[in-house]
Amino acid sequence: EEWKLELKKGKRKAKRERQIMLSLLPLTMIFLLCFLLILPPSPLYVAGISLIGFAMLMILYLTFDMRFRPISEKEALDSQSFLTDHIEKLQKRKRVTSNFMWIYTFLLVLGINIGYIDVLKPAEPAFRILAHAVVTIFVPLGNYFAIKKRMKRQKEEVDPLIAQLEQLKQKS
Repeated sequence: EEWKLELKKGKRKAKRERQIMLSLLPLTMIFLLCFLLILPPSPLYVAGISLIGFAMLMILYLTFDMRFRPISEKEALDSQSFLTDHIEKLQKRKRVTSNFMWIYTFLLVLGINIGYIDVLKPAEPAFRILAHAVVTIFVPLGNYFAIKKRMKRQKEEVDPLIAQLEQLKQKS
């Protein structure tokens, strides 16, 4: 049946996303922490790194929280709990994209800007303002298009799957 293939495809994609995020978190934090060795110690830079790390951990937690529980083929065919669980996880995935990705974006921009305060202190005021403006404009703008693309893909792939699972739930 088509819904089973779509569900497996979605599970594979979600697993790949989790693996990517799980590898990006330590790489990003190592990269940012390396600057602590180069730059003079700064509480603002540490606060910025902490906000960025918190934002990444929040999204990583939400991504792992959306994992589908393993279930046998027999249970999949006649279990209300299977259908309910999968519908809820798919809906949660959509909520993470539409809501929590904006919180992530806000924390990311805030963390970068706070970290930049001391890092850019020696620079000319015009350059400092430009750097903060670029981050404040382009990070949310880039995330806007990424979120919009992801929501469109979810509307095309996840919404029909949710509808199919809800129909199966009503039949059983």
